[in-house]
Amino acid sequence: MFKRSLIVLEPDSQSDAVIQRGVAMARACLSEVVFYTASTRSGQPAADLPDREMATHWDSLEDKRVRTERLHRHARQVAEDLGVLSRSVIATADDPARGILDAAKTNHCDVIVVASVGSNAVVRLLNGSFIPGLVTASPVPVMVCTTRPSVEVAHGTATGRVLVILEDSDLNGVARTQGLDLARELAADLLFVHITPPDVLPVVDAAGFVGGSNDRLAAEMRMQSQRLLASASASATRAGLTARGMSLPAGTSAKDIARMAVDQASELIVVA
Repeated sequence: MFKRSLIVLEPDSQSDAVIQRGVAMARACLSEVVFYTASTRSGQPAADLPDREMATHWDSLEDKRVRTERLHRHARQVAEDLGVLSRSVIATADDPARGILDAAKTNHCDVIVVASVGSNAVVRLLNGSFIPGLVTASPVPVMVCTTRPSVEVAHGTATGRVLVILEDSDLNGVARTQGLDLARELAADLLFVHITPPDVLPVVDAAGFVGGSNDRLAAEMRMQSQRLLASASASATRAGLTARGMSLPAGTSAKDIARMAVDQASELIVVA
């Protein structure tokens, strides 16, 4: 499915998880990896610093360069041990997200793998993380890994379960198709999830009529959800994959889905 992955490494964070998961996925897909790190142009220009601070500035840059090169050597060794072809790209970028997207395009990568330190999107936004902007702007799939390494993935095994969110707005079935392709490549099973839309009816004066209409509408929504899940599961069966469906009530949040993914032992969530 994926021919080349861009794995983003940050020397100031725990990168073991993103290396392990990115390389394991590349191995399962028989693809190559490009390890990428960008340093940003930030802070006061060195020429404007006093002599003592200038020396500290250059020492800091040199220390980061050494740590970055050491991290890339480690990552390429992990890839080599699992039989995955890899190479390194270390560049300078003013905008981390734009730098990653440019690197993915230049190196013909069709998936981006990044590590997330924050526990949720709000924390990442407050911490100034580039991930929300990257996910929004990227024309290729972005896999966001937590910094908690997985023992199974560390040994190069495939993802066990892929959770696919089916949405009524996804008319072309992008999430379903991507999930099926991933599950096939990773030898994983599938869990299709559909969140029932909230009941929306015009307000009228006939209370009994509204109640009856609400009941019929809720029943129709449940049936539509079941049809959508059954169709997705049938597609998986035709592809020789194991799948099941789950309908969730309206109001289910992203945090609820993330918690459910953990409870269901899903290591990858696909959403269009």
